[in-house]
Amino acid sequence: FYEVENPDIVCFNTLLSACARVGDMNRALGLLARIEAGKDDELYPNIKTYGEMMKCAWMARRRDVGESLWKKLEVGVDGIEPGWESDEKLQRFWNLVKEI
Repeated sequence: FYEVENPDIVCFNTLLSACARVGDMNRALGLLARIEAGKDDELYPNIKTYGEMMKCAWMARRRDVGESLWKKLEVGVDGIEPGWESDEKLQRFWNLVKEI
């Protein structure tokens, strides 16, 4: 992956999905930081990014991370359109995270 020249958000979301499957929260947080740092290169997180992060928070049993992600979205994130809270995957995993 690190040899891919100019990876796009689809590449990053695929890696986040792998992190979510195994609950690798540390790696997922590192990837999110890299995505957010890449905004100057037209790399923006999208709703799938946050859905995968929320799934990872649930798999890793990290309610604190899930709450932080939700609050970040409530304040507003570049590239995330209004109505994000109706995203089915994000909402499903947010509800699971709240039960941790």
